[in-house]
Amino acid sequence: MGVFEHLTEIGSQFSQIFGQNMGKTVDDRSATAKAMSRVSDVMSICLLMIIPALIGYGLDQWFGTRFLLTIIGLVFGMTGAVLLLMQLVAALQKSDDPTSVDPDEPN
Repeated sequence: MGVFEHLTEIGSQFSQIFGQNMGKTVDDRSATAKAMSRVSDVMSICLLMIIPALIGYGLDQWFGTRFLLTIIGLVFGMTGAVLLLMQLVAALQKSDDPTSVDPDEPN
């Protein structure tokens, strides 16, 4: 048996075992776990805004510049936070939309 045939066999076994839920995400966690996930998302966004600005402030102090690196860090942090927020909102809309159809799911 060649490598390709062996991988094909493993793939078919994987599909048989896990194929029922492929492409479908069911969030069966408790309400507390879901809330903690949302808190984690919000904390990530907050830290993504603050940490680059603090690094810029530290570099400003080290190099003796005024607020140039702080502002650059703040701009990078805000941009990253907005991009992360957009991803989170898109993911939430997709998971909450009952009319969304999985293109891989047969009719």
